[in-house]
Amino acid sequence: MNIQNLVSQLSMSSNPMSMVLGMLPNQGLKQSFTSLMNSSSDEERAQKLADWCNEKGITREQLQKMLSNNRF
Repeated sequence: MNIQNLVSQLSMSSNPMSMVLGMLPNQGLKQSFTSLMNSSSDEERAQKLADWCNEKGITREQLQKMLSNNRF
């Protein structure tokens, strides 16, 4: 699925959060995503994403490549 298709489906969904959670393969990722989305500010979300990447050993370059390839 490409990112444009996903964004289109999410915009038409009556419950996009539930749709995204249904796509995640395990409970840990679901909890991480929920925590990230419930953060109060963009800065807090960015920090949580950085912490998650550090925990998983994902470098900035790898994250940029995943995002540019629409693979996340």
